[in-house]
Amino acid sequence: MEEALREEALPQVVNVCRIVPAGLGESVGDYAALSVAYNQMRKSGA
Repeated sequence: MEEALREEALPQVVNVCRIVPAGLGESVGDYAALSVAYNQMRKSGA
């Protein structure tokens, strides 16, 4: 990932970008699914 970042990103971005483990850990998929469901409910007026 860091190699791709160095190859693809602007140098000033690479200098300030820090890659760290996700704070949500293994729960990230659960939060994503809940977010999608919540947004769909809001769109439908539920």
